Amino acid sequence: ANITNIIYSFEKFQKLIRFYKRPYNIEKSIPYVNDAIKSTWIAEAGSYVNKCEDKLKELTGCSHVLLTSCGTSALHCMIKCLKYRYPDCKKLYLPNNTYIAGINLLLHEYPMDMIECLDNDIDTLNIEDVSQLEKNAALFVIHNIGGITNVPKIKRERPDLIIFEDNAEGFLGQYEGKPAGSCSLASSVSFHMNKNITSGQGGAFCTNDKELFDYISCYVKYGLTNEKFKYKMIGNNYKMSNVLAAILLSQIEQIDEILQEKKKTYEIYKRELKDCPGVTLQKINDDVQNSYWNMVIRIQNNNNYKQLEEYFKNHNIETRPMFYPLQSFEYLNKLRVNENTTSIKVHNEYVFLPFNSVNEYNIIYICNILKKYIKTI
Repeated sequence: ANITNIIYSFEKFQKLIRFYKRPYNIEKSIPYVNDAIKSTWIAEAGSYVNKCEDKLKELTGCSHVLLTSCGTSALHCMIKCLKYRYPDCKKLYLPNNTYIAGINLLLHEYPMDMIECLDNDIDTLNIEDVSQLEKNAALFVIHNIGGITNVPKIKRERPDLIIFEDNAEGFLGQYEGKPAGSCSLASSVSFHMNKNITSGQGGAFCTNDKELFDYISCYVKYGLTNEKFKYKMIGNNYKMSNVLAAILLSQIEQIDEILQEKKKTYEIYKRELKDCPGVTLQKINDDVQNSYWNMVIRIQNNNNYKQLEEYFKNHNIETRPMFYPLQSFEYLNKLRVNENTTSIKVHNEYVFLPFNSVNEYNIIYICNILKKYIKTI
């Protein structure tokens, strides 16, 4: 209580609390990066790529992992797998109120009229009910803001569905004791600057299916055969460089520390908002474990994000809006959504709060300002 009063009293001296994400102990990557440069092998493949892929097999629970240039390219590889394995698939589903990459990449490969957006559960922000989906459709699970969708449960309920996982925000989370991303045909991971572990840029395609892995291994190298300059299909150049992998390896080796710090931050927020009226955290079901990627809270009956943003900005706190409903973008306004969609309500009532590189004093201050704001609604 005394700490709270002190922070509250010195509000005018509070520096801007931003969303800036610093790589964890980035200086530990310097020896690896120097080694990669001295080896002169700084392009794709290389020893650090191999080391990272081996370690990621353990972390993702997937027997085959391929590092890519970014999370978006890994996601595109997943979609190419769907076209390769299920060329006659007629229906695609993905959740609404998620990052734009998923829908954009689907539209690179499929017409909009094949795609439907599903409402997220208002509490977990993930897909919980698949009972009404068309038979033999493809479901792109997106583990939203660190909340994990229970894929094994969906597979038991709907074994006919073709499931892929965008695990960019769910990496290091779990469902039923298994790593998120390990129980579908394939999954993608991102190592962008704002993710749990980062190489600044980069991603990974993960699968337990050897045939799909071999197909994507060819695709990410322009469709190259074993013979130089001979190709067998349309492909892309999606491989990660050895230098980026050197940075990534140093982050992977610190994963336990990174997760411990994130869990600590989450628990402080949880403590400070425990008795805050009208405010709830993203719900974590008992059968899943959050990845602690970011912090979103729900402010019930809040209908004006801009007002909230301005209020917090005036108190030197940066916020972010919840992902917009996909159909709200002009080029996606014909996207099929639930007639009584809750996606607008989800956008209005949820907000991102600073989660990375914030200390306990920052969090107490943020939560106090939040409590003041609620009184203005």
